[in-house]
Amino acid sequence: MRKRFILFIILLFSLSLLFSCGSLRKKTESEKAKKTGNIAGMVFDVQTMQPLSGANVYAEGITTIGTKTDTLGRFWLSAVPVGEYVFWAKKIPFHGTRVSNLKIVKDSTSIVVCDLAPSAIPEHQSRWYIWQEIRAKCDSTEFYSNYYKTLLRKKETGNVAGIVFDIQTMQPLSGANVYVEGMTTIGTKTDTLGRFWLSSIPVGEYKILAEKIYYHRGEIREVKVYNDSTSIVTVRLIINTIEPWGYMIDWDGKIIKADSVSFFSTQYKNLLRKE
Repeated sequence: MRKRFILFIILLFSLSLLFSCGSLRKKTESEKAKKTGNIAGMVFDVQTMQPLSGANVYAEGITTIGTKTDTLGRFWLSAVPVGEYVFWAKKIPFHGTRVSNLKIVKDSTSIVVCDLAPSAIPEHQSRWYIWQEIRAKCDSTEFYSNYYKTLLRKKETGNVAGIVFDIQTMQPLSGANVYVEGMTTIGTKTDTLGRFWLSSIPVGEYKILAEKIYYHRGEIREVKVYNDSTSIVTVRLIINTIEPWGYMIDWDGKIIKADSVSFFSTQYKNLLRKE
């Protein structure tokens, strides 16, 4: 009889422990479910710097959390479990952009800005970014009505201007094609005085190319574009009957504060004097 009583007590204790564990597990899962944050941001065309509508945005590994950008390139993803994710933005015909180390914190909104490059441009490593640790305390209404405007202001751009010369005669070359490597929409031709102006280039480092029939292509590497500034480039082309020595050079770091009107009317004369 005593053994049965002991077994009964053990059984009651086991059942009590089992139910308490189940209750604790449910409580833990419930608490975990409450620990969520949001992801918001914008998607841009890297060439035109215009917002892209209809881009698919999602957190990798969570198939139920995804959306498309609206007509202003904005998006909002809510109730994302706290943790660290890889974030994607994709749209045809653009290369996808991957943002790693995106951290979601409880009751906060993690901000992501993605630049998509057209698929005509060769894919390169710069399409993979590490999250910039930007967070905001805002709900979806506030983001769509106001906060996204701060992201628009942060899309910084600059200009590249200069002159293209014949390296033998040192005469300016008109009609030469000048463009930023990898950006098919940012290009122009030199005018009758060999001058050119490339505007609204996203801040960064680029290679500037100049081409004209009967000449070897000229390249200026490591040209840095700064916000609200104009980077000055002088390109010297070599006629294609001559071995193309020294036609590929690094940028010399010249920057001026000028708009296109100022450059074409006055500033370019300083380049002529220095040649």
